[in-house]
Amino acid sequence: MNVGSHIAKMRRMTALRARLDPLVDFELWFWSKLTAGVNMFNATFHLVALNRDDPAFSTIPGVHVVQQPD
Repeated sequence: MNVGSHIAKMRRMTALRARLDPLVDFELWFWSKLTAGVNMFNATFHLVALNRDDPAFSTIPGVHVVQQPD
């Protein structure tokens, strides 16, 4: 992922959170904020060159999703 992707994901999570009720939808409300925050950390890590802009997305240690040509 890259900086732009992380920022876009953070914005989508923030928009989702705005539609949720913090009491009724607490788990999704809380999870969306955590996910948004993690994406901002990752964008920052890219900007200070701690992460590379790779076309691979790590799901769990040792497992990566890579976009295919098709």
